[in-house]
Amino acid sequence: MRSVELDSKAIGAIRRLVDTYTSRDELKQFLLDAGANSDRILSIHVSGNMKSPSYKSKSTILNEGFDTIPADFEKQDSDGVMLELVRIVFSRKRVSEDDRANLERILSANGVVLNEVLESGSTHDILHHTMDSSDTANLREASELLKKALLRTATDPTGAITAAVSAAESVCREALSRLGIPESGSKQLPRYLVELRRLTNIEELARIPNVEDRVIKALSSLAENSYQAAHETGDRHAHGDTAVPPSSLIVDMLVTSACAITAVITGALRRNELRVKSQSGVDNQ
Repeated sequence: MRSVELDSKAIGAIRRLVDTYTSRDELKQFLLDAGANSDRILSIHVSGNMKSPSYKSKSTILNEGFDTIPADFEKQDSDGVMLELVRIVFSRKRVSEDDRANLERILSANGVVLNEVLESGSTHDILHHTMDSSDTANLREASELLKKALLRTATDPTGAITAAVSAAESVCREALSRLGIPESGSKQLPRYLVELRRLTNIEELARIPNVEDRVIKALSSLAENSYQAAHETGDRHAHGDTAVPPSSLIVDMLVTSACAITAVITGALRRNELRVKSQSGVDNQ
């Protein structure tokens, strides 16, 4: 799964798709759901009164909401918003076979397989869920990293892997910080999980009768293996011209693994369940 970059013809085709299959009233919601700049989109006032001075036509909303996407994001993220718009339109509207074939041909010239964009829903849903959970727990850095992962899964898969793993690291780091536990010298995901298991009550929280601590050990193993795999496939590890792009399955596997770790720690933080162990091994309340 290689990185891709949309050219002006592809962007124009996506713009036509959005224009054709959204109503004036739907357009802002589609843009927001695709990850466009919420401050910009929400500031576009849509009056229902055509005689109102603030009334804006659909073409004006497109000009102000769609055409400004490249100015609001880096290229990979901007293209990610546009491909997410494609996925949203196809999931909510009945696109004609001719329009589909035309878009498929144009995207293919950019190295984008339309079916892969349309089938990315499950990973995107997991990212959306984890991002929303991070927002609820006031974990802004993690939420921003998850959004970057979401936008880059189709355009910059190695960057998406790195962003997702960085989000997991961010949540673990924040958990240690909120508990007043100093960071270890090794600022990496596996080490953060080791510190959380060693210094907090997370193992007790995760203990299940007849299973004991095997689940939390599995989470630590997942963190270790996901980090190592992300180090090899993500853009943290420079392979130069010898780099082999990760397959779609590997991207999904590593992104969702990082989301699983992020969601578990985020949930414990949101519910205020984590406690520091005392020297005697009893949790400090």
